[in-house]
Amino acid sequence: MTDPSKAGKPLGRAVTVNHRKFSAGGFGYGLRQEFVRAVVSVAAPPDMALSAVDAALSAAIPRSDADSGKLSTLPERLVAWTAELQRAAGQPVFDRGRVVGMGGPGRYVLALPAINVEAASEALLIVADLIADVLDDGVAAARIVEEARKKVDEFVARHASVRTGGSNTPHFLRAAYDRKLPWFRLTAEVFQIGMGSRARWIESTLTDVTPAISMRLARNKIAAADLLRQAGLPVPKHELARSASEAVAAASRIGYPVVVKPADRDGGVAVAAGLVDDAGVVQAYETARQFSTNVMVEKHVDGRDYRLVVHDGRMIWALERVPGGVTGDGVSTVAQLVERLNQEPARAKRADAPLKPVVFDREAAELLSGYGMTVQSVPAAGDRVRLRRAANVATGGTPEAAFDQVHPDNARLAERAANALRLDLAGIDLLIPDISRSWKETGAAICEVNAQPTIGNTTSKHLYGQILKRLVQEDGRIPIAVVAGADEGSPVPVLVGRILTAAGLRTAVVPSRGRSEDFFDAARWALIDRATDALVVAVSHRSVLTRCLPFDRCTTIVLEGTRFEGDDGSEATFNHLVRMLLPVSLKGVVIDSRQTAWRRVAGSLRNARVVLSSAGAEMAAVREHVGAGHDAVVVDRSDGGYRLLVGGEAIDLASLARDGGQRIDCAPEDAALAAAAAFSMGYGADVIRRGLADVNLTKAGAAA
Repeated sequence: MTDPSKAGKPLGRAVTVNHRKFSAGGFGYGLRQEFVRAVVSVAAPPDMALSAVDAALSAAIPRSDADSGKLSTLPERLVAWTAELQRAAGQPVFDRGRVVGMGGPGRYVLALPAINVEAASEALLIVADLIADVLDDGVAAARIVEEARKKVDEFVARHASVRTGGSNTPHFLRAAYDRKLPWFRLTAEVFQIGMGSRARWIESTLTDVTPAISMRLARNKIAAADLLRQAGLPVPKHELARSASEAVAAASRIGYPVVVKPADRDGGVAVAAGLVDDAGVVQAYETARQFSTNVMVEKHVDGRDYRLVVHDGRMIWALERVPGGVTGDGVSTVAQLVERLNQEPARAKRADAPLKPVVFDREAAELLSGYGMTVQSVPAAGDRVRLRRAANVATGGTPEAAFDQVHPDNARLAERAANALRLDLAGIDLLIPDISRSWKETGAAICEVNAQPTIGNTTSKHLYGQILKRLVQEDGRIPIAVVAGADEGSPVPVLVGRILTAAGLRTAVVPSRGRSEDFFDAARWALIDRATDALVVAVSHRSVLTRCLPFDRCTTIVLEGTRFEGDDGSEATFNHLVRMLLPVSLKGVVIDSRQTAWRRVAGSLRNARVVLSSAGAEMAAVREHVGAGHDAVVVDRSDGGYRLLVGGEAIDLASLARDGGQRIDCAPEDAALAAAAAFSMGYGADVIRRGLADVNLTKAGAAA
């Protein structure tokens, strides 16, 4: 990857990428996808006309259907088109990205949504160089656009070949994003959707409950067929062949026509169906042998080819896989029909294309010969010319929805097959004359059970969201409180954790101490741990600005504040923290009334429940806050004691100290902040009272 210190073209250009902070990921600024940050220098005047830039970008980079919104400035164009270029390469980039701050005069901080750091880096440089070339030249010259197109094509080819998680994972991530489920990459091609005890793992269509034994059985077609046969399910006769001569002998015993295929590969790899002679078997064996040392010969079963998808014991979709071929129009030759077919956008040569091109090869020539045709023949209008024996999408087949046609007996057959192998998600390949009639009447054969089926995005794109709805509980989120700006050793995070525990939640608490990486990694691990029902995270301004947040949203943010105003105090840092943190809260924002800077922010928070926490010393501010329609949690000292007023109820703090137990020292202000956090998360006085048991009140903290 390009050295960040030398990224972009020489200084003095209209746009220069002069520094990038690309890290392993992080959230913030209201974005729902992990991003990387970059700083760009823009020398172009803010009021410069950008029509030539827009024309060049649109001509050079394919535009997706993502909503980029209105782009007013040049930095916004850098963000939006960097995302578009990643999408063109099949990268699962869904968020819009954002210009999140200034890094000095003419320097902008960009948050670029990304799943692949290298792809995001290269995409930004391509977009920045294209914009700079246009601005330096003054027009979107054809040579500039052509040069950019070459870079774009090379970028797409390079990154499309190493797509994330095959064809299924990006669609699951898109469905998660659309449903506002939290997700992030765990490692390699494994992703987590949801948080803590509500999280699930996926790798393509494998989940965290897919048994390894079941997966191995399904990929061993001989073993899978034996097990299905034991369950009383219809499967074709088959034999394993260790040489071409053994394959021919097996075909003779089984009886032509036969199918030859690898016994341990999925996805229709090297499957040759409908073989009728020894020569065809030998050729098919040699092809299959290139992909596996285990090659099987199977009885060919006449019938239409269906894929039935089963999830959690229920058939949720069915499609017919029509073998690759063309339909005559009475005018065009077979060659012309194939060329026209392969020009369909869905059959692009991209790795993520939902359909694949149909190619002329030996199999296609043999099938044409069987029709008495050549590639120059003109099929009659409406005549179907089959160019593939097998119906796999990988070899040019076309899926057609058949869910509404499936006879209940056939649905039950697919469900029994998935259950026989104990698979939570499976694709059952069924050969049957008519899917609308019972297999008990017409006969049928299960030719394969796929433990990691390709669901596809032509007829069945909706299944990804449907499966996630059954896989992930509700919104997949757990209660999370962020305590921002707490001094090291502050009791507030621990107190919030105790209240959540009192609510019956297994709560992880990550205190603010050590390096920013320690905070991020500890919080991320809590989100991965299935024993986490709730999370409390304390962050300093340095940790959150360095590494961002390990989650896209939290339930509430507690602005304790002392480490912001005391540690840095600059207006720029304060404003950056506001942009970073406040859009992340789903339910509430708690403000320590002693922090005047944070109190000023309260008026700008339109969609959050703002709870002011006060030890009673700032009653004028409290009355003003409540008068504006907000909530407050107050320490009342009017009778000489310390009573916590929460939602119309009073909690006597002095009475909560008990003998024994794990007592925790705290000031009344600390208890008020913790109670306000719980209150903003929806917990009432009873839970707060139980959570604050064993507090040992110390001298009240000084006003900030």
